[in-house]
Amino acid sequence: MNTKRKSKRRVKKSPKKPAVQGWRTSDQDEIARRQERGATEPCRITIATGGPFYGDFKVSRERGGSYDVEIRSLTEPLNSCSCPDHAVNRLGTCKHIEAVLHKAAKGKKRRFQLAAQAGSTQIEIFLDRRDENVHIQWPQSGRARSKIRDLLEPFFSADGTLISKATSALPKLQRKQQELQKQRLIKARQQMSKAERKHKMAQVLAAGGFSCEALPALNEATETALFSLALLEGHTVTPLTMGFIESTLVKQGKVPESCAGLVARLREDHTTYSEQQASSLLEEGAALMTHITQTLNEAALR
Repeated sequence: MNTKRKSKRRVKKSPKKPAVQGWRTSDQDEIARRQERGATEPCRITIATGGPFYGDFKVSRERGGSYDVEIRSLTEPLNSCSCPDHAVNRLGTCKHIEAVLHKAAKGKKRRFQLAAQAGSTQIEIFLDRRDENVHIQWPQSGRARSKIRDLLEPFFSADGTLISKATSALPKLQRKQQELQKQRLIKARQQMSKAERKHKMAQVLAAGGFSCEALPALNEATETALFSLALLEGHTVTPLTMGFIESTLVKQGKVPESCAGLVARLREDHTTYSEQQASSLLEEGAALMTHITQTLNEAALR
């Protein structure tokens, strides 16, 4: 007599939702509720700048409404959101922040852990909603000292809290920032002068009928010109990555959207290019150089 074994269907248990206890809840209960809602409620998350772990994000809900989230820590409640809940709950988080953190960690657990250990590479000045004080967060990695750190450090205590009242300290910080921006602009203009000389060389070669031979000089010109814009942002690492060009220079409107595609093509091998293809690149490169020059001029007028 044959007997059929009944296979038991394994039912996946859904995570237990934090119990709602009215006003009798602890901060940890409230944080857990926001973590659960951030992980389960549908939303659309897009990167504004930076990413995939640190930076600015836009969180849009299906029922309408969107909020700006800034992630500066993957382990501490130091992040910001433009939603009303984050402004008043004194928890340092909300469901929008938790949604971004949940998405950042999903399927990338090892990378998320490494990013959390490394910390943000940016110097962050922000209003901590837990105590309503202005704080600064220094990068965990990288150089111990920098010009901007030397400028800012006297205004903050050892724990990162603004020493004097914001009303008196912020104008001083603004003046220091203006001085630093002037220094960056000088360096950016020096870099742009180098780029213009390289571009002139490319133009001379193209005018002589050597359009393909002009492309390496054009490549150097555009890379140098883009680096001048990066210097304005305090970015000093070369060569510039495509991620930085797209997430910072393009998204902030410092260069047109077509810039990333142009840079990618200029970085390719040009030996198989026709004169027509080379001429097209030279025209796009000239337009980009003009755009960057205008951006630097506008920065000088601010």
